[in-house]
Amino acid sequence: MHLSLALTLAATASTVASARSDRPHHRRSARSHHSLSRREPFRYFAPPEGVAQAAPQSFVVSFDAEEGQEEEEHFELPEGIVALRKRDVELPVIFDQIGNVVGQIGTAMKLAMPIKLASNDKTASTSKKEDAAQLKETAAQRKEKAAAKAKVQAAAKAKAEAEKKAQEAAHEKELAAAKAKAEAEAAAKEKKRQAKLAAKKLAAKKKAEAEAKAAEEAAAKAAAEKKAKEAAAAKKAAAEKAKQEKAAAAKKAAEQKKAAEQKQAEEAAAKAAADKAAADKKKADEAAAVKAAADKAAANKAAADKKASSHKQADSSSGSQLAAVGGKNPVSLIGFHSSNCGPSGATEENPNGSESFLNCGISKLSPDSGWTPPQGVTLDHITTVSIEHALATNSVWEPCKPFIPLFEKIGKETGLPPILLAAFALQESTCNPHVLGDNGGAFGLMQITQDKCGGRDRHACADPEYNVRTAANYFKNELANQGGEFLVALGAYNGWYKGMSFHAATAKANTPACVEQNNLDYLYQMSSGWLMGRTGYELGSYKNLASCSDQS
Repeated sequence: MHLSLALTLAATASTVASARSDRPHHRRSARSHHSLSRREPFRYFAPPEGVAQAAPQSFVVSFDAEEGQEEEEHFELPEGIVALRKRDVELPVIFDQIGNVVGQIGTAMKLAMPIKLASNDKTASTSKKEDAAQLKETAAQRKEKAAAKAKVQAAAKAKAEAEKKAQEAAHEKELAAAKAKAEAEAAAKEKKRQAKLAAKKLAAKKKAEAEAKAAEEAAAKAAAEKKAKEAAAAKKAAAEKAKQEKAAAAKKAAEQKKAAEQKQAEEAAAKAAADKAAADKKKADEAAAVKAAADKAAANKAAADKKASSHKQADSSSGSQLAAVGGKNPVSLIGFHSSNCGPSGATEENPNGSESFLNCGISKLSPDSGWTPPQGVTLDHITTVSIEHALATNSVWEPCKPFIPLFEKIGKETGLPPILLAAFALQESTCNPHVLGDNGGAFGLMQITQDKCGGRDRHACADPEYNVRTAANYFKNELANQGGEFLVALGAYNGWYKGMSFHAATAKANTPACVEQNNLDYLYQMSSGWLMGRTGYELGSYKNLASCSDQS
């Protein structure tokens, strides 16, 4: 037995020392035991992870149990003992596996190679018995070890199965938990999705309601605005209608007033004519009763002489009066040359200057060009005729005949030509002391306004003598304020002013206030018309009041 162990150890040591445990022998005799001829070299290792395990290997060993009786013992190499050529396994594992292999090899050799050292049969028999006993004992130990190992393996297997079952149970539990968690998460997610969907639907509903409400409010606002616009339009239309009605009523009232004034003027003229006719008749009757036909001729001669004398006296009177106001001797505008407007354009027919000279600066072609009164034209430059001459040559002066003594009286007081005062009265009131002009704001022959009446009422202000004297003094003061510039004072009496343009003068044309325009023919009508005993309305080229129903 000691020899077998020694040989086994020697073979193992030789194999390890010669580093040939990784190479198989081709000859059976080169191996330590015939059972190893099917095996790989003696280097056995447990396979590393990832390498398939080898199947269990078994072999049978025959030996003499006792007294020549042979018995067989089956040996199996444990599962997983394989021969590998790799050297990458850790050394402690290698040495442990080598020890196991060496032990198994030693046992096999001891059983397979019984050596009889005794020289006699008895010794051999004893040795054989001992070997059998030892082998039997070894087999028993082996069985015990196998049983223990089987028990351990069974326990390990049971443990492994239990662990596997536990792992499976745990895995199932984990799966169940994961499933439950997943289901819970899915339920939560679904709940969240449903909540989100519900919130979205609610938001959409609220948005739709808000939009519908906004649309309703917008529609209501639009309807209100439309209603307001319609109301404003209706109000505007009503105001416009009221304005038109008011304008129409005012126009009608003005027309009625004008008609009444015209009627009053006509009545006054008719009365004056009747008075004149009665006076003439009375005078004629008296003359016929007192004088004969011869006396009538003498009277006619005397009247002719008186008329010639009156012309002469009027001219001399005008000259003296002009000298008193203007401080100059009587002169004419014929040949006169103004420093700012050039030649006067005066002729024997029109001795007081041309229209373009009098209206210097005013032009239809340049409607914004202003009036520049000719400088140096004083009252003594103006040629006039007597009132008697005007009455004798033009019947338009007939309404003024009753007031001739008054005009001559006031003219003597103020130094103004009586024909000038009569011309003012004829244009302003047609010599009718009862006329109320400017919507009741102007009174009497000269149509003076309330502010010039000195606190009198309209009846007292319309008194002929007071009325004519007040107007004459006003014009005299205006003439003095203008430094004796007659055309400036005369234009101011009718509303003219320096710088007045064609556009400004005619601004109210084609309106209900058409008669409130400035008469652009006024200066020419006065100087070449009324002051010369002619009808001034017929003169002038502008005619801007022709479209109106009245002339100023």
